[in-house]
Amino acid sequence: MGKVIYEELKPLFYPKSVAVVGATETAGKYGFNVFFNLVSGGFKGEIYPVNRRVDKVLGFKAYKSVKDIPVDVDLTLIVVPASQVPSVMEDCVEKNVKTCIIISAGFRETGDEGKKFEDEVISIARRGGIRVVGPNCMGIFNTSINLNVLMAAFPLDLSTFKGKISFVSQSGNLGTNMAVWGFMRGVGFNKFVSSGNEADLTCEDFIEYFGYDPETKVIIAYIEGFKPNSKFPKLAKEITRKKPIVILKTGATEAGAKAARSHVGAMAAKDEIVDALFKQTGVIRVYDVEELFDTAVALANQPLPKGRRVGIVTGGGGWGVVCTDMCAKLGLHVTPLSRETIERIGKLLPSYWSKSNPVDTVAMIDPVAQFRCVEEVMRDENVDGVIYLGFGWAQNILERFKNSPYVGKLDLSIFDRLIDAECEVARKLLSLIKETGKPVYIATLASNAPSINILESNGILVYPTPERAAKVFAKAASYKLYLDKLKNVKDKEKLGSEAN
Repeated sequence: MGKVIYEELKPLFYPKSVAVVGATETAGKYGFNVFFNLVSGGFKGEIYPVNRRVDKVLGFKAYKSVKDIPVDVDLTLIVVPASQVPSVMEDCVEKNVKTCIIISAGFRETGDEGKKFEDEVISIARRGGIRVVGPNCMGIFNTSINLNVLMAAFPLDLSTFKGKISFVSQSGNLGTNMAVWGFMRGVGFNKFVSSGNEADLTCEDFIEYFGYDPETKVIIAYIEGFKPNSKFPKLAKEITRKKPIVILKTGATEAGAKAARSHVGAMAAKDEIVDALFKQTGVIRVYDVEELFDTAVALANQPLPKGRRVGIVTGGGGWGVVCTDMCAKLGLHVTPLSRETIERIGKLLPSYWSKSNPVDTVAMIDPVAQFRCVEEVMRDENVDGVIYLGFGWAQNILERFKNSPYVGKLDLSIFDRLIDAECEVARKLLSLIKETGKPVYIATLASNAPSINILESNGILVYPTPERAAKVFAKAASYKLYLDKLKNVKDKEKLGSEAN
């Protein structure tokens, strides 16, 4: 894996100057959306609208052609009808533009004639050494520099959503909606790219770039399929040694595979072949959007469990049973706790507690005592990580009492104390994760609680069900075991070479 693509795509993701061909003040047009996103998102580089019909766009001087811009242009967005794209690309070649994003549709996705038209545009671009995203794509963003050139109206300060996850999607519409959903869920993104028709740059190229990118800790992708002779297997095997790749791969059914072929011209590989490829190369496969983000955020912000041994701490027995069942189905081991751990927890709980894993705290309302149980389980040498069920209820219960007709007759001060205690526990959980190097996956139906806000603002997503927490644990454990297997092979090879 060479660094050529990393250098070639720096002007795309870190441009100092951006031109938008087709920029307009007419709301509702894609040229407006792209330009408005760019100028309102906080991007600090130079911005140049290109529009033959007007003198200014949103207060910025407009140019008749890219060629008229008085400085070098790193990135040009092309948002004009397909018939105009070849001449715009000729202008970009003459201007020595480094990278282009073609938002415009009307190319290969329309049939054979459209493919010929697309090939012509890419031929022009290659003559000038221009790397091209698209056509028929929805743009990119980079939260590190507040660069937002999405086709969808999305005028936000992206710095507030900055994170460690970079995302490539073969579907522009689905991808941008997934990104918006991720922002709403508290997912911190670094970069996003809609790869479109992939006439030049492919999803594999972006995965390779993210593999080198120091600001990307986790790579995620929505993939419908790979083109023939894809370099993905080799790339994935090298990248997953350094950082995880999590892929939502569709086309698992024959109907889905047919839809994928018509959408992106994807290679029709049987699903069992895809599964085998991912397992061999360390790629983490997920099957829905929730699982994609649940897994990615955990990988980005929590340590990997060293194995499959799970400790469960629950506020009620039923939650523990549900979680244990799911763990067993996923190949996780709800491990016996040490005698010393059982004895220490016994001093914190009533005598009728479960005295085993899962640790049932028998509906104890004291958050600090619950935390001490979590802490004891976390410090047990037989445990690789904890699933903590039922945290952060005080705020929700308080709200219910406040809506009661008897609120004026009630002393609710205990809930203020409990909320404060839960916030303190949230901060202690963050410290415990860092200290022990073990993850804590939390599941609760509580919402909008200050304690949960503390966790999620620090990258610890809280899941609404035990099943989702267990799935994340299983994905993270499998990736860690894959890395350990690679290390063992490398160590054996080293010993063999030393022996010779």
